[in-house]
Amino acid sequence: MICLADLYETLGRFLKDLGLLSQAVAPLQRSLEIRETALDPDHPRVAQSLHQLAGVYVQWKKFGNAEQLYKQALEISENAYGAEHPRVARELDALATLYQKQNK
Repeated sequence: MICLADLYETLGRFLKDLGLLSQAVAPLQRSLEIRETALDPDHPRVAQSLHQLAGVYVQWKKFGNAEQLYKQALEISENAYGAEHPRVARELDALATLYQKQNK
């Protein structure tokens, strides 16, 4: 099942890179759903899926959706790795960039 989640994520990222944002959401959402079911909802791979999906919403300028997903990814990463881990820094950086785009 996890391999299937990885394939969906790869497809979603590919579509995002092509600028096909509306089409990228479904495979990234499916990857997230698979990981939440096959793993624990607080697993770091779930945070990865949340981060990827949030990135699509940022490009699509759906900042409210992106913020919620980044915050979830941050919480999971902090719980899994601790506050000083690079994965936590990645989520904080993503949130900071998002806020900068919104002039917050």
